[in-house]
Amino acid sequence: MANEVVTVGLPTMGLGLLVTFVALILIIVIVYILSVVTREKKKNAAAEEVIERSIAKPAAEAQAAMIEAKPVQAGGDETLAVITAALAAYMAAQGGSMNGLVVKSYRRANAVSPWARAGRSAQINNKF
Repeated sequence: MANEVVTVGLPTMGLGLLVTFVALILIIVIVYILSVVTREKKKNAAAEEVIERSIAKPAAEAQAAMIEAKPVQAGGDETLAVITAALAAYMAAQGGSMNGLVVKSYRRANAVSPWARAGRSAQINNKF
């Protein structure tokens, strides 16, 4: 009788252990696949955010530069005309108009360009 219990019980225990470990391995594989998919989505979202910030910041910096501008030096009329023409072309491309906007002065921005910052952050986020 005791021998019969052991012969029936051992295969049942082995089958239970096998099913448990197979289920655990399947759960590990599913979690790994989901983490890879989520990581790719986060990378794409981070890249899109960097691009959006790099597009939005130049406009904000240009506006700040116009507010904090220095008077134009003598002989800067051509440069001022080029800046005004570029601004008019940009606003026309965006669907806006100049409507009385006049560029009276300009100054050089001493900060790192937004494009350089976007490039650096993209390189850092790639995590080589």
